Amino acid sequence: MISARALDHLRQQFCGEVVRISDDNNTKAPPTSDGKEDNQKETVSRLIHKPVKDDNSSIAVNVENELLRLPAELQLMILQHLTFGEVESLRRTCRLLRHTINKPFIREVFPSIKFELLSTCYRCLRYDALRDHLIHADESDARYPLANECLDCVSSRGGFVVGRMYTLGTFATVCVCRYCGFPVTSDAAWKEYEFHRVCYRRYRMILLYYFLVGCAQSTITIVAASLCWKYYKKEKLVLGPTVVSE
Repeated sequence: MISARALDHLRQQFCGEVVRISDDNNTKAPPTSDGKEDNQKETVSRLIHKPVKDDNSSIAVNVENELLRLPAELQLMILQHLTFGEVESLRRTCRLLRHTINKPFIREVFPSIKFELLSTCYRCLRYDALRDHLIHADESDARYPLANECLDCVSSRGGFVVGRMYTLGTFATVCVCRYCGFPVTSDAAWKEYEFHRVCYRRYRMILLYYFLVGCAQSTITIVAASLCWKYYKKEKLVLGPTVVSE
């Protein structure tokens, strides 16, 4: 259950941010006659260094975002049913959510924040509570505890090396399949831990086809040489190469 402090924090952040953006021009005090020239210079400098496009985009975010129109209580209920990766993805949608859902608020929503970070892939933010599809990262990593990487992300960038052992988030050690190049986390072949069961079956079929092709090639070579000896006995240019090939 989320504490009342987090509820008040979220309500103040959202309400304060909306008022600050939408009523920015209305809340300014009127300039005095003595500081009129300084205020004009400050206004010109602000318009030069801060483009109008950024202001319009911030206002559009506050007005058009459907989530921000909900009451703070409903927003907290939504965040309570999300994982850390989903909340982080939500923070990256707009500046207001990134400013509101800050680190203290995340610690309120996720009391066991270290467990959530260790169960999340730092690349795709995929959540894996069992951690059996996450590669374990060392504590010396600069991103730790948000340093584990899922198998799909490592495979997509070609990070797996055949013949090398990898440690999962469950501290189990797995091998990389020599056929498909993906770690053998389950359904390993019998007495062949470097192959999936399906991959090992395909590998054996390929070996069988290779053996049959080799037998066919040897048979064709012997038959062709025999035919050459039969029909071209007196041809030295034919007899010599056939003897060497045998």
